[in-house]
Amino acid sequence: MRRLERASGSLATQAVARMDDSLPWFRSMPADQRSWVTLVAQAGIASLVEWCRHPGRPPRLTGEVFGAAPRELVRAVPLKQTVDLIKVTVEVVEDRLGQVVGPGEAEALRLAVLQYSREVAFATAHVYASYAENRGAWDARLEALVVDALVRGERVDELPGRAAALGWAATAPVLVLVGHTADVDDLHSAVRRAARSMRADVLVGVHAHQLVVVLGGLPDLTPVAEKVSAEFGPGPVVRGPAVASLAQAVDSAAAALAGGAGHLVFLDVDCIPAPELVARYAAVAQDGVLDSGPVTYLPPADDYDLERLASLADPHPARPAPADGEVLPAQDHRLFWSLSFALTAATWARLGGFCEAYAGYGGEDTDFAETAHAAGVGLRWVGGAAAFHQHHPVSRPPVEHLDDVLVNGRVFAQRWGWWPMQGWLEAFAERGLVRRCGEDWVAA
Repeated sequence: MRRLERASGSLATQAVARMDDSLPWFRSMPADQRSWVTLVAQAGIASLVEWCRHPGRPPRLTGEVFGAAPRELVRAVPLKQTVDLIKVTVEVVEDRLGQVVGPGEAEALRLAVLQYSREVAFATAHVYASYAENRGAWDARLEALVVDALVRGERVDELPGRAAALGWAATAPVLVLVGHTADVDDLHSAVRRAARSMRADVLVGVHAHQLVVVLGGLPDLTPVAEKVSAEFGPGPVVRGPAVASLAQAVDSAAAALAGGAGHLVFLDVDCIPAPELVARYAAVAQDGVLDSGPVTYLPPADDYDLERLASLADPHPARPAPADGEVLPAQDHRLFWSLSFALTAATWARLGGFCEAYAGYGGEDTDFAETAHAAGVGLRWVGGAAAFHQHHPVSRPPVEHLDDVLVNGRVFAQRWGWWPMQGWLEAFAERGLVRRCGEDWVAA
């Protein structure tokens, strides 16, 4: 055993030399990776000696042998090549047994090497299986981050690099599909198989209850889009326009998420649009701006004669009301309200939609305007894009929403550094319902 121990260093050196002679791919490996292989060979032979000295103790191969090299070696050397390396090392040890052990010990040691080789094989399978499992979990998280960034309209420089780590090689064109998820066990794998069977690049994610698929890598993505669409659940599958790169896929995603529309109009549930509202918004639509039209608060009525709505037009005096056909740039984003507004799908994606930190009454529309202002998205008042708010009873101040005003106001203040809904808060304070506490507002 002492002779085997003394020969372990030379055995490892000879094993590496034979790898160099018999494995062409090993010769072309970078020097650092070759040194890692040498470390593993040395640790493996040393572990064999230790195991022969204490045969009753199971060899701790995963830590003792494979722990000698960085984890990057698993990425650099495929499993098949690792098997070749182990085979060469075992052959060298078997060939030298007669020279390193005493008479009569070679056969027993050859049997020990055979048993040890089996343990090494199991350990190798364990290392590569664990790596594949961990890499799969990491890839899934990374893919979810990439798709989520596209859905939120984030134009981040790291996006192509993150996708490249997932095997994405496409440059142009790229398009996004959006539809309902299907009730299958492994939807992601089904979509990937469909896309890769046609040699397309693909990224898959689920956002809320929607399946989002990014396709690329082929000059004509129509056939693969049709094939992948069959993997979606019931309902329409909306295809965004083809764009030049993954960095621009936010525009394709925005259009697909908007049902294929390039222009979005938002109207409060209590509002009745004038017949010309959509046309007026569409006529002036452009990227990078937020458009809002005049809103009239209607008087109480059992019903409204839609033919006479125009005669009741009396826009709220707190907001500008340009003449029909006039577009007036706004000076103060704080005047924005979400009763009636419009923007392009690309701008909506750029802003990321409404902040989801708000719940209940108040704050989210002012937050949206601040987000637009911070992003350099202007606000305009569009004449002729009229809406009419139907009358319903309200309380002034909205005491029933006091808790929401405080909670949402605090969310806003933490995000932007000042409190919204100051008029309501001061009215609450006059009634003794709230009070100032430094820069904060709290219930009295």
